[in-house]
Amino acid sequence: MYIRKLIKEWFYFLLHPGDVFPDESARAKTGSFIFYLIFICIISTVFSFAVQYLFLQLFKWHIISLPVILKPDYHQVSIVGMVVIAPIVEELLFRLNLRYRSVFISFILTLILYSIFVRIVLGLLPFYYLWESIGNIAIIMVISVFVNLFIRRFNKSLEWFWIKYFRLIFYSSAIIFGFMHLGNYWIPNYTIVLLSPFFLLPFMFAGLNLGYIRLRYGIIFSIVLHAFNNLMPYIFHYNFR
Repeated sequence: MYIRKLIKEWFYFLLHPGDVFPDESARAKTGSFIFYLIFICIISTVFSFAVQYLFLQLFKWHIISLPVILKPDYHQVSIVGMVVIAPIVEELLFRLNLRYRSVFISFILTLILYSIFVRIVLGLLPFYYLWESIGNIAIIMVISVFVNLFIRRFNKSLEWFWIKYFRLIFYSSAIIFGFMHLGNYWIPNYTIVLLSPFFLLPFMFAGLNLGYIRLRYGIIFSIVLHAFNNLMPYIFHYNFR
């Protein structure tokens, strides 16, 4: 009965995302998080394999002219990068700002503007050498000053926007998170990109689930779920190959 209640709450949230959750004791919260950790990892893995299998069959049946397959070689991909670094960076970037706090928005805007300015405009390699590190830190500090001035000026309007359009922000975050993983696939011909909304569905689904965990339990818990979710392909690769 309790598990059915948790599944019902999860399903209702995905259809009607919001930032109101039932009060739970520390023990109940731990128990429900462990359930979601197992449940979401299993359902996300099954969904991902089902989508990959579907596109493989479509290729075999000559319905699509090119295969759509994930590119990681698990002998070469760093497990630390995939299970530790990627979850922390991606959760801070995509899920931290789901709950409005001026400091969260400042952090995200600074990170985005820094990435655009340093990597795209200047074409610099951040934090490899001493002078580059000093220069990058100086750029971050300058950007953060202007961002904080902007946030202070429009804080009330931004908070109102976050509350009024929370559902749009939540779904948009999951969709953008999905498209960010387009680079995870081998795409021999870019006409296949037209199908990307379909084969990126598992990543968008993961974005929705991670957003649910982030809002219900906090950003640390969504990082933990993200890490376990990324660990699943390693487990399947080395035990079922």
